[in-house]
Amino acid sequence: MTTPTLLTDADLEKMLRRLNRKYFYGKLSVLYVRFERLPHGCIGNTKAHRPMFRKGPDSYAIRLDVSLKKKPLLCEGTLLHEMAHVDLNLRGVSNCCAKGKNLACFHFQCRMLELAKAGAFNGIW
Repeated sequence: MTTPTLLTDADLEKMLRRLNRKYFYGKLSVLYVRFERLPHGCIGNTKAHRPMFRKGPDSYAIRLDVSLKKKPLLCEGTLLHEMAHVDLNLRGVSNCCAKGKNLACFHFQCRMLELAKAGAFNGIW
């Protein structure tokens, strides 16, 4: 029996670049994307890094849980989910769904449906 290949941070970077070009026209400013051990129940997280001494857009750090290293399709779907948050933030659209059903959550759901219609989640869901 062969051991499944685990995704690496380098694989994640390649995936980010490919998805950014294909679905976001290369416009997302992601500072880094890495696998890290995240709190229980969390498989993805995005954090904005605001520029201190220059004007310009925020850059973002995306972290995916190490459990996704063994699950390429779930990893890609989760990365797209986090990239959708970055996309809306860069466009100035509030999209945090933490409080449940609200306008911000509606914007996020609409963006996810746009990505799905473009084929971003084929084979994922």
